[in-house]
Amino acid sequence: MKYLISVIICTYNRKDLLIKTIDSVIDQSLNNTKYEIVVVDNNSSDGTAEFISELYNHLPNFRCINEIEQGISFTRNCGWQNSDSIYIAYIDDDEIADHHWLESLLQTVQNKDNSIGAVGGRVDPVWETEPPGWLNDELSVYFSIFDLSENTIKINKNQGIGSGNAIYPREVLKQMGGFDTQLKSRVGNSLVSSEDTMLHKKIMLSDYDIYFEPGAIVKHLVHSDRLTRYWLMKRFFWAGYSHSYIDQYLLKNIRNESVFLHNGRQLLLKTYNIIVNLLLVVLSPMFKNKSSFLFFCRFLKNTGYIYKIIK
Repeated sequence: MKYLISVIICTYNRKDLLIKTIDSVIDQSLNNTKYEIVVVDNNSSDGTAEFISELYNHLPNFRCINEIEQGISFTRNCGWQNSDSIYIAYIDDDEIADHHWLESLLQTVQNKDNSIGAVGGRVDPVWETEPPGWLNDELSVYFSIFDLSENTIKINKNQGIGSGNAIYPREVLKQMGGFDTQLKSRVGNSLVSSEDTMLHKKIMLSDYDIYFEPGAIVKHLVHSDRLTRYWLMKRFFWAGYSHSYIDQYLLKNIRNESVFLHNGRQLLLKTYNIIVNLLLVVLSPMFKNKSSFLFFCRFLKNTGYIYKIIK
C-alpha cells in the first residue's frame, strides 16, 4: 500500500473545469506523499484523458484511468476498485477543494472508531449566474449544496452527505459493494440519481456511522442551465423515482420486509401528499412565490415515487 488516501475525480467532457479541480487537490495542506490523485475518465469525447495526462503525468502521485461503462456509479466504482489505499475520497470535476479539505476529512475519519462508514463535508455554491429569487434552502439541496452544522456531527437517517465531498474507508466500500449500478444514475442527460444516498443508507443499516465535517469545504459550480424551474421540476420528479427504487431495493435485499405491503402504504401516503401539495399550489398564485413552486416540486417528487412503483 503506497498511499493512505486515493482521491477519486470522476469526469466526462469537462477538461477545462477539471484542471481547476486537480490543481486544488494538488494544493493541499496534507503532505502529498500521503495521497494520490486518480482521475477516472468516463469515455470523454473532448480528449480529456490525453489532455490531462500531458499536463499532470509528471506528478508521482497522479494517474488517469478509463471506465468504459457509462454512468457515475461505474466510474466511482472503477476508482476505488483500482486503488488499494486505506481511504477513498471523492470530489466532483466541477468543484474546487479548500486548502485544508483533505486534511479535515482525514482527521475526522481517523479520530472516530471502527464504526465509521463515511465522512462528508460542506459544499458551498459558486453560481455561474445570479441565482433566481424563488430559490430557497429546500430547493438548494437539489443543486448539491450541503451545510448541516457548524460543528462535526453524526448524521441521522433524515440527513445526508454528498459523495462529491466525502471520504470512505475502502473496506466499507468493498463490504457495501460500492455504488449501485442498476439505478443507471446520471447516464447521458438522465436526472436519475441518488446512488450515493443508497450507499449511505446501506452503510447506516449496517451499523456504521456517518459524520458531517464542516471544515472539509469544497466550492461547487452551479451551472446556469440548471437555474430554471423546468430543470428543477425534472430533478424533483426523478429524485422521487430514485428514492422509490432505493426503498424497494433495501426492503427486498436488506430489511427482508414485504415490498408489496410497503408499496401499498407508500401509494396511499404519496397520493395523499400529491393531493395536499396540489391544493396548496391551487390556493396560492401559481409560481408567483417561493412556496407555491416548492409545493409543486414536492408534488412532482411524490409523483415520481409512485411512477417507479407502478412502472
